[in-house]
Amino acid sequence: MQRASGILLPIFSLPSTYGIGSLGREAYRFIDFLAATHQSYWQVLPLGPTSPESGNSPYSVLSSFAGNPYFIDLEALQEEGLLEKEDLSDPEWGEDPARIDYLALDQGRDRVLRQAFTRFQERPRPEDYQVFLDRNKNWLEDYSLYRSLRRIYGRDWVNWPRELKYREKDSLKAFRQTQGEEVDYQIFLQYAFFSHYDRLKAYAHRKGVQLIGDLPIYTPLDSGDCWAQSQYFLLDEEKAPIRVSGVPPDAYSDDGQVWNHPLYRWETLKAEGYSYWLDRIRVNARLFDLIRLDHFIGFTTYFSIPYGDKTAHRGEWVGGPGLDFFRAIQKEFPDLPLIAEDLGSLTPEVSRVKDTMGYPGMGVLQFAFGGDDSRYLPHNYVKNSVIYTSTHDSDPFVGWYRSLPDPVKKRVDTYLLLNEEEGTHWGAVRSLLGSVSDLTIFSLQDLLGLGEEARINIPGIAGGNWAWRVRPDYASQDLINRFNDYMTTYRRYLF
Repeated sequence: MQRASGILLPIFSLPSTYGIGSLGREAYRFIDFLAATHQSYWQVLPLGPTSPESGNSPYSVLSSFAGNPYFIDLEALQEEGLLEKEDLSDPEWGEDPARIDYLALDQGRDRVLRQAFTRFQERPRPEDYQVFLDRNKNWLEDYSLYRSLRRIYGRDWVNWPRELKYREKDSLKAFRQTQGEEVDYQIFLQYAFFSHYDRLKAYAHRKGVQLIGDLPIYTPLDSGDCWAQSQYFLLDEEKAPIRVSGVPPDAYSDDGQVWNHPLYRWETLKAEGYSYWLDRIRVNARLFDLIRLDHFIGFTTYFSIPYGDKTAHRGEWVGGPGLDFFRAIQKEFPDLPLIAEDLGSLTPEVSRVKDTMGYPGMGVLQFAFGGDDSRYLPHNYVKNSVIYTSTHDSDPFVGWYRSLPDPVKKRVDTYLLLNEEEGTHWGAVRSLLGSVSDLTIFSLQDLLGLGEEARINIPGIAGGNWAWRVRPDYASQDLINRFNDYMTTYRRYLF
């Protein structure tokens, strides 16, 4: 990587008239802001379809391959003649422009998108529609069947009628014939998502901005992946999980965390050349220029908990696929840059795999002040790394700073040379821009000096997450000028 900088902002956190950030004009305006501040990267969270049952978490999506219909650009559909102006003014999109109201969003957006689909069916298919079908045939039909079945039989496919649960061909064919319009609607949503995304990505590239995406390590049980490719997951004969994901008890939780994602059958995956995982990476490589591998540690050693346990006390560590897996990725995608999310306690094996593959690891400035000489302190950074002021799972830097005990706050002040004149958040930005790390990423909240009110996710808390949105007036000229001054001082872009 070259010395550069970028901003982390989820798609859903963009401003929007229609209840949630999308691939529409505000995304283009954000790319303009990135270009105006000489940023090389826009980092987003996973783009898969979410569900109310998972709290709309982008790390618990219904497919590793599909896009989230929330992000479809409704105004683009209007320009394409698939929606009328009154279609967009009818639904209630939520009352607070700084928060997503998912209940209102679900009711209004589905109605609008079905209206667009009705008009789409009345027209000749666009020239690129068949190309889209052919390009995504390895997952698109299965996923669309799954979403249609889920709509009728509910999210728990393990309790669907047996012939559908076990994917009997005649039963699926009969369902396709009787519910073809619903299946085609799901296909239309994916066509719209990828069409709008491809246009946005092309615009970003024209502006000199690359996209960083995040690939979750696990897939939830109530996903199209688990239903369509259950052979790759640790499920019993009745398709119930045998053991699930999580982390052991630690200083943050006496009971550990039970994530409840089914674990992989890594031996089966290896025997088939990791084809399922390579397909996951392939679709992400289409979406993103760089991919961050979530929970990188879990590829060397992962925590396995008996299914049904409410705590992680009976869990155990199990060896993962390790280097063999990453060499398979490298063989299939020799030029694909990956970032290892190696936060937390590193084992020698994690470091060996990361260093052997040459992947940059991660650091978060907020993690730096819990010990005497943390590897997250800027003087300990290495060149081949990606460093953050904060992440989607933490308070913005200002909120974190406010919550510190006075002795720790004093240590932070001393180390980062924080002062009121510069501002707490700008002191953090300066410290990372001036570091040796190749790539620095700033949450937009940290550039704006926002606090805990702008937090995106609190791990372990079920409700109220993934809802923050930035207000439309964020890109002030004062912010652009000041950020550019820091970028120039620390040579964070190519002159």
